Amino acid sequence: MDFVEFYRSTSPRTLRYAYGLTGDLPQAQDVVQEAYARAWQRWRKVRGYDDAEAWLRLVVTRLIFDWWRHLAVRRKSPAARVGVVPPPSEDTVLLTTALRQLPEPQRRALALYYLLDLSVGQIAAETGVAEGTVKSWLSRGRAGLAEALREESDAAVIPPVEDVTHRARRRVRTQMITAAGLAVLAILVLATVILRGTAPDPNPPQPVAPTSSPIAFRKMEQAGGAGVKVPKSVDFTMSSVVGDRGFVAWRGPTGLLGIGALDVRTGDPLWPSLTLPGVFDDWNGMIALPNAVVSIGERNDGSALDQELFVVDPATGKLRWHRGMNINGFDMLAYPDVLVLADRDGKKTTAYDWLTGQPAWTFDGEIASTFSMRTASDLTGPAGRRSGPFAAEDHGDTLFQVDGAGTLTEYAVATGKPTGRSWPDAGSGDFLAYEGRVYQTTGTSLRALTLEPGRKWERLYEAQVPVESADNANRLQNLTPCGRLMCLVDGDLFQADVVALNWSKVVWRTRVKDTEDLLAVGDHLVVYGGGPDRPSNLLLDSQGKDVLTEAERAGYPMRVNASSMFLYHDGHLFGLDLGTLARTDLGAFEVTGLGPGIGAKALITQIGDHFVVYRFSD
Repeated sequence: MDFVEFYRSTSPRTLRYAYGLTGDLPQAQDVVQEAYARAWQRWRKVRGYDDAEAWLRLVVTRLIFDWWRHLAVRRKSPAARVGVVPPPSEDTVLLTTALRQLPEPQRRALALYYLLDLSVGQIAAETGVAEGTVKSWLSRGRAGLAEALREESDAAVIPPVEDVTHRARRRVRTQMITAAGLAVLAILVLATVILRGTAPDPNPPQPVAPTSSPIAFRKMEQAGGAGVKVPKSVDFTMSSVVGDRGFVAWRGPTGLLGIGALDVRTGDPLWPSLTLPGVFDDWNGMIALPNAVVSIGERNDGSALDQELFVVDPATGKLRWHRGMNINGFDMLAYPDVLVLADRDGKKTTAYDWLTGQPAWTFDGEIASTFSMRTASDLTGPAGRRSGPFAAEDHGDTLFQVDGAGTLTEYAVATGKPTGRSWPDAGSGDFLAYEGRVYQTTGTSLRALTLEPGRKWERLYEAQVPVESADNANRLQNLTPCGRLMCLVDGDLFQADVVALNWSKVVWRTRVKDTEDLLAVGDHLVVYGGGPDRPSNLLLDSQGKDVLTEAERAGYPMRVNASSMFLYHDGHLFGLDLGTLARTDLGAFEVTGLGPGIGAKALITQIGDHFVVYRFSD
């Protein structure tokens, strides 16, 4: 089943369920649209579940629980509603008012039983309680409740599937990285199927701990003049710093994509802003590298290759080449000389020359995953508010690919030929290569392979946090190098731990909620949660203790280097020295788009209809 068919066949039932839990039809519509947007993002996994609709209901339930917890805040700033619905009848107001007074378990059981027609046994399995408990919950409801709720929810307008996918793409954009340079880490989410491994390595090699000097923060001062002008009412903007060059990009109100550049030292434009050919309904953002600036537009016209990848010369602003592609079907690796696109759908891996766009080499074969080796230096550079899929220039002269048979093979980037090194039993899924090892997770297990001849996969960790439902695939996820340790999230949408491992030994674990992403900052770890509209972030030290204040958790942590961070909250930007935890107020600030492009001593931000440079250190 494809996503469109899934959405059309299940969304009316899901809306009834959400309405039964909230008693608020517009809120139920918004929650349902958000849940389907998240399903669209993970559709490659979700469509393989035994009961994808049960997984979706779990997401809806979690979102509604969160809504209840933050109801007072949401009333002050209501979310946008989808469609226009008539006011509920007097009887429905009475029933939904009574429904809101019930404890959450009773409300959930009533919604599952009356609105979705699940049996007592099915409800017991989904909620994890005895059938007798379910019967006691249902006995407190009224037989007429379901029909009244059905009449109101069935009258509501189900938004078109295009609205859901557009919302999901916007979520993807908010999770993309806004920093650049050679040192931005591309965090890979890992989920695959493996067997239990062997005993831990008694003498595992220790990765190099990332180090850098703390920033001497000072009040920000604008460098230069007006900077780069952008069109009025731009749809979305990004900025990034690579050495002494800053790059900005945007999608205009008419669907045109633009790119500009600034001299970070002077704040002056480096070349006239470039408007890329074509009109695009959506935008997959910008990748800024030392040897190229990449922008990806999306047409949303139903064609197989509905994205267009543009490569711009960073020194001159001239368009070098562009080609159609489907970004969801590709793994992208950006090496200094070539851009490697591993086309999973087409079963072909090709390297394109950055200067000419001509293929340097290509080879055929089924692709489960393609990735490069990461190093500790990746943890030292600026990394904005989020890590993301289009983040880093890749290291070394080799790449790794897992084929359909589960064999991991090393290839030379210069030629596309195998180096002669391969390892069986890799399985399929996502992988993280770091400091000479490849790591892999299943829903319940983490294992690692040291890339030496004759070495085998070794089991490091088994999931310990119970999950709400067997259909929920969120167990072990977000594997991230953090200093000398490896960190990951163990749990599901309702409860989870961030766990720090020294090979197979648990060094610390910290209970978290609303976890979306992890970002290492030296031996500290940022836990991004909540979402772009209501952040709830943590900054964990080397013992797993949160060092942020309540106000800082509601803002945005951003990595400057391995020893320093930005904390944006309450309309100000603060510099944080991780060694002393001293905060420096850098001045009034406003986060726009995906946040500022961060360099070693200066940042680029949008002020009105211009991008300008501000210095925060000498």
